[in-house]
Amino acid sequence: MENKCAQCGTITKNKKYCSVECQHQGAKILISKRIKSNCLKCGGEFEDTEYRINVLGKKYCSRVCKDTHQKEKYLGVGNPTFGREASDEEREIRSEMFKSMWKKDGHKEKVQAGQNKFKEENGYWPGTDEASKAKRKETCLEKYGVDHNWKDKLIREKCEATTFKLYGKTSLEIASSKLFKTAETSIEKTIKEILIKNKIKFKKNFMFI
Repeated sequence: MENKCAQCGTITKNKKYCSVECQHQGAKILISKRIKSNCLKCGGEFEDTEYRINVLGKKYCSRVCKDTHQKEKYLGVGNPTFGREASDEEREIRSEMFKSMWKKDGHKEKVQAGQNKFKEENGYWPGTDEASKAKRKETCLEKYGVDHNWKDKLIREKCEATTFKLYGKTSLEIASSKLFKTAETSIEKTIKEILIKNKIKFKKNFMFI
């Protein structure tokens, strides 16, 4: 017994749909009414549910059109946050939000995968090209009067205060402590034995700056 596909009309064998694609399209029509609209960026016609277009306000046919149009629309004075100084409370909320984001399973791996893909496609890591370096330098000169924000005294003092508050050490102490291993190498053991044998006083992993 032969039947026709309920979606495209193709002859099938005892099946309502001829393919998975037709089944999905048929289900979309049955479950929710679909209407047509025009993309705000390219002007092309696209189809989606009435709820998404009329209630949620879907305006674009694809993610590419959405991202491209919003980059143009929100550039400079078109951006709602342009020229607005964020309050300390808002900065704290953002900080906590990003901290929680990095604690989620898989987030670090996702970011690393994206960076690796960018490196493979472009030949350099994100933000390391000359154009990015020049842009950062220009921004720092405009904001702080120096070509790198770490050269600004107030910023250094603020960062050091934050580091000491969180870890009880300055950034220099943290960086220097990572330079020394707790385990002794074979050379270190040999030298230590020689010093002890000759009764020479010494201090292990002595740091000097």
